[in-house]
Amino acid sequence: MLDLFVSSPGRSFPGVYRLKTPAHPAHRALLLFATLWLALAAPLAPGAAAQDEGGAGFRAPPRTEGQKRRSLQARTPLVHLTIQDSSGRYRRKEHVTHGVPFREGRLADVEDLRVWRADDGRRLPGQFRVLSRWPDDSVRWALVDTQLELQSREEVTVAVGLAPDLEPTPVPWRRHEKDDGARLLDDGETVWTVTAPGRGPGGGLVGGLRGLLVDVFDKRYPARLDPDSLEWLEFGPLRAVARVRGDHPGIDEGGLPIPFHTFTVHLHFYAGLGRMHVEWTLENTPLEDPPGKLAFASYELFAVTPKEADHVELNIRSFDRAVPFELAHLREGQFVTVDGEPQNAGPPQDLWAGVLGADDGLFVRLVESAGNLPTELAWAPGEPLRLGLLPAGTGETFFLDDATRKTFRVDVLRRPRAPLGRAATIALCDPAHTELHPLEVLASRAWGDTGRFYVPGPVELSRPASPPRNPPRGWADWGEAVATNTHQSGSPRNKLSVFLTAMQSGRGDLFRWNRTRAWHAMDMRPYHIEGFRAADFPWANLYEGTPHYNNKAQHSLGRKGMENRYPEWKQGLPSRGHGYNGFDPEHMALEDVYECYLLTGSWLALDALRSAGEAMLTWKELVPDGWIHSSRTFGWTLRALVQVHRATGDDHYMEAARRYVAKADAERGKGDVKWLRRMKPDPRHIADKHSDAPFMVAVALHGLAAYYDVTQDPAVPPMAADLVDFCMAAFRGNGFMPDLPTDEVLEGGVVSSPLGVSSWVPGAVAQAAFITGDHEPVDTILPYYALMKMHTSKPVLFGSGDWHWWQPYFASLQQRHGDSAVFDPAGFLQSQGWKR
Repeated sequence: MLDLFVSSPGRSFPGVYRLKTPAHPAHRALLLFATLWLALAAPLAPGAAAQDEGGAGFRAPPRTEGQKRRSLQARTPLVHLTIQDSSGRYRRKEHVTHGVPFREGRLADVEDLRVWRADDGRRLPGQFRVLSRWPDDSVRWALVDTQLELQSREEVTVAVGLAPDLEPTPVPWRRHEKDDGARLLDDGETVWTVTAPGRGPGGGLVGGLRGLLVDVFDKRYPARLDPDSLEWLEFGPLRAVARVRGDHPGIDEGGLPIPFHTFTVHLHFYAGLGRMHVEWTLENTPLEDPPGKLAFASYELFAVTPKEADHVELNIRSFDRAVPFELAHLREGQFVTVDGEPQNAGPPQDLWAGVLGADDGLFVRLVESAGNLPTELAWAPGEPLRLGLLPAGTGETFFLDDATRKTFRVDVLRRPRAPLGRAATIALCDPAHTELHPLEVLASRAWGDTGRFYVPGPVELSRPASPPRNPPRGWADWGEAVATNTHQSGSPRNKLSVFLTAMQSGRGDLFRWNRTRAWHAMDMRPYHIEGFRAADFPWANLYEGTPHYNNKAQHSLGRKGMENRYPEWKQGLPSRGHGYNGFDPEHMALEDVYECYLLTGSWLALDALRSAGEAMLTWKELVPDGWIHSSRTFGWTLRALVQVHRATGDDHYMEAARRYVAKADAERGKGDVKWLRRMKPDPRHIADKHSDAPFMVAVALHGLAAYYDVTQDPAVPPMAADLVDFCMAAFRGNGFMPDLPTDEVLEGGVVSSPLGVSSWVPGAVAQAAFITGDHEPVDTILPYYALMKMHTSKPVLFGSGDWHWWQPYFASLQQRHGDSAVFDPAGFLQSQGWKR
């Protein structure tokens, strides 16, 4: 059951509506959205008001029913989150972090936001951070943190909005510095060592962890932190985030004469939970004169455990003694050894272990270690707990390409005794799923390029959309799941959205798969060059993120001699790296990183977006005297510039976008054929004529739509109208011609198959229609959509390969013709008198 408090405009008191919550996410979202807009008030239902306004950790004095009514009436919910346990576990205090969207002009800033349970009005603790702003400077996306009790299999909807009756959540953190230079963080229950200086030429603790890299010659390079690098990125009532940087100097004779890569650590501390989440990033990202890829044998972290340990907890079973153990995920499988004896490892799962003493305890989990192998977790009495991020003794050789990084994620729990520590760790392995309501995402108009978020119906959602059956395994296999080339043109990333089906369906497995993909892809694409700013290197050209081969020597950032440096550490390494495409103007899509940033608030994603943006500003496409290579390069590049601007707020990305659009408008065809970029004769297009490609023009229209959503540039509507004319000139009923000549009007011609890039065009035509107001071309395409809906091998259905391309098209049909035009286009056309 769901109790919704609805404050109706012009009414003196809110209504309380008790409704049976539908099981399906789309139905639930529809019900909530409709109920929130009810104008009819009703009396307060007996027993519906909260008995404890405080929630967990907050105890307010009892209030009268009249006080509760007035408080609820004053509240304005702006967006809702549904949190659901599907694991069958009770959660005393589940921490939730999720991005939420707001409509333009609705929220000036986040300091007045509050969180409460939608069913009974109980307040929940809250923390908020702006992620992106609208052109009027109002909040577009914000990150919300909250904590709540969650029963087994329970689903709770929380409201995020304005509540003058609720006080802000107090900040519990206190920071200390010891005489030896150690920095501590205390929330009143747990004291964390944020950083501590090390002894000797290397070392030091970050979050109580010590790092060590060992090269292929068995030379050691401890992680040496830079104490002056400590930054507090967030310092809110529920979560504090620190960032620390450092490097890996050698301590053995004969080792590498320079530090072996750098590292950056993001530490997330959770108030009242005794929990720390660590994002430990190993980097090969020097600005100039990089060493290139270097071979190493292991990369490990070490954590101090209780001195008098008397109990061990493993993911397979408990041991009431201090027993040594090794847990490992290798390519051959999962292995568990306890006291030197092999154990039944059970099904693959994330590695975690707890070592406990009489007054202290430490639990450590290697996040996603089951699919990010090789990994290892090992301990023996009297020794630190060893976290084998890339463990020794596997026979593998590891390396990072130039301008790439690798992030390892670790959860740490302090002071929990069994069984609480075991239960809390298991809960971390299977967290509650948080879902945005699809109709609220639509209402916000903040999703994607222009907010054209289509909400599928129950029939569409009944079709399963699943993660890959055989996902990548291994740290060198990740990134783009199907990418097999490095530093070559062509990419499988050309999508308008990566998280789309997860957001439309509310499916937690789809969300986790896309988040994992984004985590690895944002690391391993080669565009991370620490400290690079395009303005400082006006003649650089970071094609695919690193200096292009045709750069002049003085602008190569020292990359030309890279492969000849330190040859001893390059022996045996493959020439092409790990199998990741970078990015280039024709394949520039940042959807996974951008959407991951908005939905999770990842600081690593924000850094990746900024790095990608700075690299883009060096492209010949964007420099003042540059030229546009193709319609496709224009569209992808323009869209990515807009996304980086929205995430970072830096205006110089939009300044580059304005120049780019002005250049395209000045150079485009304005005669009988309204092309965008006139390409030379080419056997891949038209062998004997200059041409442009409708599918490439479609990408340009998506770029223009994203740009227009931010700028309202008056140059865009006439461009959009002309480019739609070009695309429609290629329409042949069952699809679009792949190319059109630019010097003559093409009559006739047939489309042999409706598949392929024809699916790129309808959504772009719809995006243009929302700019120009002319939706007639959208309706003209309806017979083609009806054919694609019924296609025997690759129909356009929820979760299909081309699903994301059609989203603006569906939005146009649904808004003007209703659901039937989308669900049953053939039937709708027949009802309108259309005959095949």
